[in-house]
Amino acid sequence: MSFLREEAAHRSALHAGHPTRKVLSRAHDLVALAGEAEFARVFGLKIDLKDRPGGDRGRDFVIETVAGRFIVDVKTARNPERWGLLVRKEKLHPKHIYVLAHYSDLTETARLVGWAWGSRIKEFSGAPRDTGRGVVNYQLRAEQLRTIDELKAKALQR
Repeated sequence: MSFLREEAAHRSALHAGHPTRKVLSRAHDLVALAGEAEFARVFGLKIDLKDRPGGDRGRDFVIETVAGRFIVDVKTARNPERWGLLVRKEKLHPKHIYVLAHYSDLTETARLVGWAWGSRIKEFSGAPRDTGRGVVNYQLRAEQLRTIDELKAKALQR
């Protein structure tokens, strides 16, 4: 886990002071990176480690399916049963895939919970609302998500 801690510290320093950055929890970058690492492991992909001072614009991965290529944005939370999948209003894209991961402070790892199309999030979550600290999100409950096995079945094997 030391690699993820080092990379998270690097990302935190890189993003410090950026006007669009909102740190919503302690060890924010480690939590996010753990979710990305688990998605990469499960789907046989590599984490994007390029320096992106302005962030990745919601593009953590690109997966290929028989229907085409899709952008994947992994959202990681400590308490997904309470909060579900949160996507900032201004960053929701109907054709992107959003994956929810559950982070454990005890193990400093994440497990994938489920996924949804951006269009489904917008349709089924209701009006976006401020979920704290001035961030307006669409919110979809964890039990409304599709299974990771379904997403794995759609993804073309590399």
